[in-house]
Amino acid sequence: METNKRINLPERSIIRRTLPINEMKMNKSKNIVVLDYNHREGIPVGRDVFYLCLNCKSIIQSYPDTNATCKCGNVVVDIDASRGGANDISKLLILKIE
Repeated sequence: METNKRINLPERSIIRRTLPINEMKMNKSKNIVVLDYNHREGIPVGRDVFYLCLNCKSIIQSYPDTNATCKCGNVVVDIDASRGGANDISKLLILKIE
């Protein structure tokens, strides 16, 4: 059985201060899909693909503007070499926003 939870944000919330009122009323929903890692095809990359390090819980964009590393150093994206990866691939979750 699925239950819907409503979250009440305090008036001084960052979300309420940064979003215009008409944007807060929009009901746009996005799905987050967990992608499988296929070592033959490599790790998926794209503007809508993110890497979640399960060690330190950092989220890194797979296609950043500058080099990126998670807090613990497990997940790395090197744009100069056009590559990315994880020291421990079992501690990497690949997410896609649809």
